Amino acid sequence: MTVELHKLARCGFYLRGVGTPSFGTIVDWWQDFADWANGRVVRTTGTYVDEESVPRRVLCAGATPYAPEGFGVVLWNEMPGTARGIGYISGTALVQKARAAERSLGNDDIPGWATHLWFLPEQNVLVVLIPKIPRGTRGNGLPQARLYFREYLRRQSRYADVEMLERHDDVASYEVTGWRARPGAALRRDVAPQFDTRPLYRHGILDDLPKRYQDIRKIVTSRELEMDSRVHRDLLEFVLSGIGLGHFDRYEHIAPRQHFRLEVPWQPGSPEEVSELVSAWKRAPSSRTGILFHGEPNVHWLDRARSREDVRLPAGITEQPSYTITDLAEVWAAVEPSVYRMLGPGS
Repeated sequence: MTVELHKLARCGFYLRGVGTPSFGTIVDWWQDFADWANGRVVRTTGTYVDEESVPRRVLCAGATPYAPEGFGVVLWNEMPGTARGIGYISGTALVQKARAAERSLGNDDIPGWATHLWFLPEQNVLVVLIPKIPRGTRGNGLPQARLYFREYLRRQSRYADVEMLERHDDVASYEVTGWRARPGAALRRDVAPQFDTRPLYRHGILDDLPKRYQDIRKIVTSRELEMDSRVHRDLLEFVLSGIGLGHFDRYEHIAPRQHFRLEVPWQPGSPEEVSELVSAWKRAPSSRTGILFHGEPNVHWLDRARSREDVRLPAGITEQPSYTITDLAEVWAAVEPSVYRMLGPGS
């Protein structure tokens, strides 16, 4: 089981440019959400639909009641399908002879994958629990979860003031006219719902880097590029040839995926310069960044400071693609000591 720790950076309704919510913290509305979700059938728990994205919508498969020590949720990310089921193709089929097929599903079956989350309100921490399943992963599910809860606050929460526009054949359309901090309070249109997270870091690792600023000799970046077309490969050939790194007679010589590593001499003049580098990387970690020290051959990669660990589950608890909310509570009890160790003393 992979465990990731994230900070719940923004949750609630915010005035533009203000860092604290006017109302709507997760402690205030979680029990409302759990009651709303658990009292429905799964297909009616969506808060948005986006036909241009995968998943097209997120549903709720279970939520625990609010508790000061923590609470959890299982979200379901819907996969694209057809009226008859899930389309697939054999990976070993010969190109030009491959034939697509479909696996049938029941009328009420929704294909997809699960996201397992556990909130620690006292620490303002969101724990992502990612089962280690063969055949790869679909990420931690946080981008979809953020959108799901943001749209819940916008449209479905008790804060939303909703007005029905029209009804045709028992299908109604609604408009959100604003939000109220509590029933009877003034209608607010100057706030916007937000639900955002940020990765947590082991600050002991990052804090040591500025202290050793005089020992730094290089800054290192590593990036992977997809050469997914002849144009991309021809362009890469041109660039490599232009800087004297050789010439390729045929673009096929370049693999579809290329790893680039750039090492630049760097001698920061103060600890603050190193702190600025770390802060910039946190804001936009688009490429892997690290530091080389004098006398040390290994790169100190910044992303290794993220609070992410593989935790072994005890006997009797197996890794599954999706847990029920009851099973999720058992998984949380098993990994809880590891999470608090990751959070450090005083957490």
